[in-house]
Amino acid sequence: MMIVRSLLWAPLLAAAFSVHAGDVSKSNPALADRIALERVRWEARTWPEANGATKPRFDEGAIETALRRRVESGRRAAAAMDRVWGQPITPVQVQAEIDRMARSTRDAAMLAKLWAALDNDPDRIAESLALPILARRLAEARYIDAAGSEVPFDAWLDSAPELAADSSPVRPAGGYRLPQITGGAPCTPDTWRNLVDGPEDGPPPDGVWSAATVWTGAEVLVWSGLGPSGFAESGRRYDPAIGAWETISGVAAPLGRIGAATAWTGREMIVWTGERSGSWPSTGGRYDPALDVWSGISGVAAPPGRRDPTTVWTGTSMIFWGGWTSNSQGLVFHTNTGGIYTPSTDSWSSTPVTGAPSPRRAHGAVWTGSEMIVWGGFFQMTSLSDGARFRPASGTWAAMTTPSGTWSSNPALWTESVMLNSNAPQRYDPAANAWSPTGAGGLPGGTVVGAAAWTGERAVVWGKAPPDLSIPAGAAYDPATNAWSPISLSGSPSARSGPLYAWTGTELFVFGGFTGSGPTYLQTGALYCAACSSPLTLYRDRDGDGHGDATDTTTACGNATVAGWVVAGDDCHDGDATLWTAPGEVVALRFDSATTLQWNPPTEPGAGTPTGYDLGRSTDPTGGGATTCSGVAGTSTSDAEAPEPGEGFYYLARARGACGVGGWGSGTDGAPRVGPACP
Repeated sequence: MMIVRSLLWAPLLAAAFSVHAGDVSKSNPALADRIALERVRWEARTWPEANGATKPRFDEGAIETALRRRVESGRRAAAAMDRVWGQPITPVQVQAEIDRMARSTRDAAMLAKLWAALDNDPDRIAESLALPILARRLAEARYIDAAGSEVPFDAWLDSAPELAADSSPVRPAGGYRLPQITGGAPCTPDTWRNLVDGPEDGPPPDGVWSAATVWTGAEVLVWSGLGPSGFAESGRRYDPAIGAWETISGVAAPLGRIGAATAWTGREMIVWTGERSGSWPSTGGRYDPALDVWSGISGVAAPPGRRDPTTVWTGTSMIFWGGWTSNSQGLVFHTNTGGIYTPSTDSWSSTPVTGAPSPRRAHGAVWTGSEMIVWGGFFQMTSLSDGARFRPASGTWAAMTTPSGTWSSNPALWTESVMLNSNAPQRYDPAANAWSPTGAGGLPGGTVVGAAAWTGERAVVWGKAPPDLSIPAGAAYDPATNAWSPISLSGSPSARSGPLYAWTGTELFVFGGFTGSGPTYLQTGALYCAACSSPLTLYRDRDGDGHGDATDTTTACGNATVAGWVVAGDDCHDGDATLWTAPGEVVALRFDSATTLQWNPPTEPGAGTPTGYDLGRSTDPTGGGATTCSGVAGTSTSDAEAPEPGEGFYYLARARGACGVGGWGSGTDGAPRVGPACP
């Protein structure tokens, strides 16, 4: 900046978000670490677009009590290994768990954020992240193997008197090291990769078919379902950041079931109704992954229970409709009733029957932002080719036009403007109430679709192909070109019926299912990275400041948002969230006395605190003439030398920082000023 006569000014300072974490960190460091980890996960969790309102800020005060229980649960699990089974967890085991995370992660950026939340301190990472995960994994395995373990693991862990907390909680000795993260680079488009590396990444869910399944933005939650041991009374979360399956609490959870109505609200997974051994319970629960707790759902005015209804989340309510149910004589039949559950009031209302589609199962349903579209499915063994649109605002159904052909029992997808069947040559535009054909090249006729997702750019579908449905098949549909294309099947899961699936924002998660009439339940799966037509270079942002490392790049779809990667590769210091650029222009350069100059530091963010300044002096306002340059540590200096008669001194100042040297500022014409050469 060149010295000028100007008004002094100071920018307003933004108010910092202040909470009581400092007090917590002093009185309970383990709780403070758990809060820090959950803050990272909360930022990652998906706030559905339908919710409308801005995602709430992380409120640690509201969840502190529940997080204390999670901290205590990890300690009790470690104590159980020592006091119950005589196998205390050793520092070697804990270090091996940290190494496993670094190797097996499927999301390196998220793992790096979790570590950074604990200041990349190996001892804190060992005690607050690795040890609780490892202890619960080992203790649960021992407990399940024990004879007569009928009480759910979490219920036993919370109540066993021999595991009561004491003044010296289990804490392996320090001296840990933090390895380099070698796994978890962003996925390569049109490729598959395994969910986990091996048994050391935790046991998969017991329920592998028709389980409640949602993606939260940080993990896949799986509850109940059917598996090798029958109805699962448990659930697990698949966490890509640590590359492992973890158990979720079964305390106060709903009874095991299949075909439940399921939705993710942005905070909780809702599980309601379904089938359990020929009964249709009108019960359920809400699971909060941050707290690892279940809460109940009122059954007052709830619709009759059923299996396999379609479900949508509107932003305020879960709507489920159709499916199978039974009457008082136990006769199974299809239904055209539905329910609307509003979590904020824990209340129910019913969808009207007037104007609704006829009873059915295996139909498709999507939420458009204002209405639920229901189409197709089966009544008994008859394929249906009709549907309707339910509008919650008016509580009414609206008719739809009918296309040619039939709608098979495949998932429906919403592309933000049209509804697609995952394997049919038609798409529906609700604005025009009209159908139009999709291009050729989709899945072979007779393919049974097991998983489908809208990526934000394309629809991706995967299933098993005819004639004997023993081999996998897959395709992608691009609405921009109205064309289908095959997807890679190298590394794909084997062909199966009814796998669990979810879209993670970058990959299609496929797990479980069964084969044969036995059946044989499968506990394997994979992640599919969708190809895109407009690849975008992204830069790793380890410190979360929105600026990436120009030397660490990957490619993603042009519309993709990938946690930990950004479009700007201009970070000079990707290990410090306050640093990414050289300093801006110094401000308010002035004379405070006849010989003393003073200035204010640059105000632009991203340069950190200046490490020093250069003060340039010239006898020419353009920067020419006789010049000098002096290094200055602070924001003031003295110059006792006077100019020659008829001349003047012109002064410029610039800041130096950790990321380089700032500029001298710009002239009135906007062009950068030219300063003297400085050492």
